Amino acid sequence: MELKKVIIENFRNIVHAEYDLTSRSIFAGPNRKGKTNTILAIYWALTDLLLDGSSDYQSFKPGYIEETEVSVELVCDTFTLKKVYKGWRPRQQGSGDPGDLQHTTDYWIDGTKYKTQGEAKRALLKLLGTDQQLETSKFDLTRALIDPYYIGQGCDYKTLRSFVVEIIGDVSNEDVFAADPVLLMIRDLMARYQYDPGLAQKFVKQQVAAVKKDIEASEQQVKGLESVQDVDPILFKKAQDSIVQIDKQIEGLQVQLSGKDNPQVNEAKLKLSDLTLKLAESRTKDMEAAQEHNRQIEAEINRLQKVQQDATWQAQDLIRRQISAENAILGNDQKIVSIDQQIAELEARRQERLQEYHARNAEEYTQPESQKEVCPNCGHVLNQNALESYRATWESSKQRDLDYIVRQGKQIKNDIENLRFKVDELLKGKADAEENLPLIKQQIREFEKDAQQAQDSAGQLRKQLSEVVDSDQTIALREAVKAAQDSYDNLIKNQQASMADVQAEIQRLNADSVQYHNVLNDHGAYVATQKKAAAMCIQIKAKEDTLIDFEQQSILIDRFLEIKLGLFQRRISSVFGDRVQFTLIKYNLKKGSWDEVCYPSVLDKNTPFEDGSGSEKILTGIYLAECVKRHLGLGDLPYIFDECDKLDTASLAAIPTQAQIITTKVDDVNYNKVTLITA
Repeated sequence: MELKKVIIENFRNIVHAEYDLTSRSIFAGPNRKGKTNTILAIYWALTDLLLDGSSDYQSFKPGYIEETEVSVELVCDTFTLKKVYKGWRPRQQGSGDPGDLQHTTDYWIDGTKYKTQGEAKRALLKLLGTDQQLETSKFDLTRALIDPYYIGQGCDYKTLRSFVVEIIGDVSNEDVFAADPVLLMIRDLMARYQYDPGLAQKFVKQQVAAVKKDIEASEQQVKGLESVQDVDPILFKKAQDSIVQIDKQIEGLQVQLSGKDNPQVNEAKLKLSDLTLKLAESRTKDMEAAQEHNRQIEAEINRLQKVQQDATWQAQDLIRRQISAENAILGNDQKIVSIDQQIAELEARRQERLQEYHARNAEEYTQPESQKEVCPNCGHVLNQNALESYRATWESSKQRDLDYIVRQGKQIKNDIENLRFKVDELLKGKADAEENLPLIKQQIREFEKDAQQAQDSAGQLRKQLSEVVDSDQTIALREAVKAAQDSYDNLIKNQQASMADVQAEIQRLNADSVQYHNVLNDHGAYVATQKKAAAMCIQIKAKEDTLIDFEQQSILIDRFLEIKLGLFQRRISSVFGDRVQFTLIKYNLKKGSWDEVCYPSVLDKNTPFEDGSGSEKILTGIYLAECVKRHLGLGDLPYIFDECDKLDTASLAAIPTQAQIITTKVDDVNYNKVTLITA
């Protein structure tokens, strides 16, 4: 598509302007004369936005006058487009004051006005050839083909990355594993960290550092253990022999201390044990006799307690019956009083109905003279049948009233009889309760007396329970045991006085054995340290194997990232060639992971697009748009951008595109107003 003509009305500082456009249209002139506003009007008509991607509609109007109408009309080689923006403040009812600012944007395509902006935009995109449905809904395909800055820096990297992946195809993790089957060794590791190489590498490096630190610490411990010296073998053998000899000497002296070789002590100890056993047997017999006596008394006490409990329960049950009977007597009296009141009220109502019946029955029918129609000539009653009908109706009404009063009287009579029947039943229940109440009270007294007697008897029996009493035999044995204990204690005391020298010798021997035990302990410590050092060497070897595994995983993670980026770059090159490089990942130092990004470089350099010069951005942006058009099979749209003076004349003429170029150029030497020139 190519623009042939543009007509602008009231757009910013442009009151009216018309231009016939060519394939290379450059608006030249001094600053602040409307060059940028001219191409901005064209850009707005096609995209509904400003060059920076904003939509500040109020800024379109000259002097920001709210109710001015802004109009831009484009005449293309295949269609015409007119876009009108206007704002107004509707008057409020009553006061007539202006209300909130309202605005509308109307579209005419080929002279037809569209009802809604949505329909107009869809029709315009179809004419521009950019109505292709993209999964990346935020990517503006129209701006990408018109604005050289859009792909490089006009859209955010997430939107651009999604668009690039959509047109080149994503690289799956399975593609990476298929490219190098060795990477299958880290499949589980990568899956654990959602295939984020940065997070996986961070984990592996942490493990490498931890294992290295652990190995170094273990090696230092082994070095310290191996530095331990063993005792002299001759000294070790001497210590062993000396300890055996000293132990034998101490064992013989301890036998003397135990008194096993003193016949008097042994005989006294045996006699004391025999008497103590006999005393225990005699004491046991005394306890069994006391227990049997107490067992018979406790059985009788339990029987009396059962009698007391049964009598108490019977008394409590009768007390409940007594309370129930007393309540029945009191309750029946109250009910009888209430029913008598009801009967009196019903009798009064019955008398009223009877009086009402006699009064109604005494009434006689009186014929009103006004109802009689008499013939003036002969005096004959003309409406005799009607008069008789009136009388019959009155008689019938009277009979109905009498029947109704009779029915009410019978109902009241039945109610009175029922209430009197209830009174009779209540009186009978009261009489029965009054008759049974003395008998119940007598039974309660009898059961309470039985319970008290059982309780008193049990108390007397408890006094007969006895403690264990020593028999004469037990008393004699207790005295014999005391005498045997005194004799044994005296023998031991005499023996202890003679054993002081033996204890002193044992203490000396124990003191002499300390130095030999220290030698054995030093040798044992040496053997233990050597075993521990050998075990730690085995652990260090296992840790070194683990370290090798982690270092290999680190290498494979880098390989995984390298292959994935390589596959992406090959797919990108199939669309965008090799002149532009896309940065697809960036290391996030704070998070310790790789972030997905999408930043193109300028043409034939590694310089990021946003850091390139003005000319590099324009040339790169057009190159990228041409690649997109070629890959998606889209037609040309005019490139619209500001300040083409960033390009020299040769570069502008050599831009590799057949599309129309509409741009601006600052030139206050040759022009004093906006002038359309061709490249």
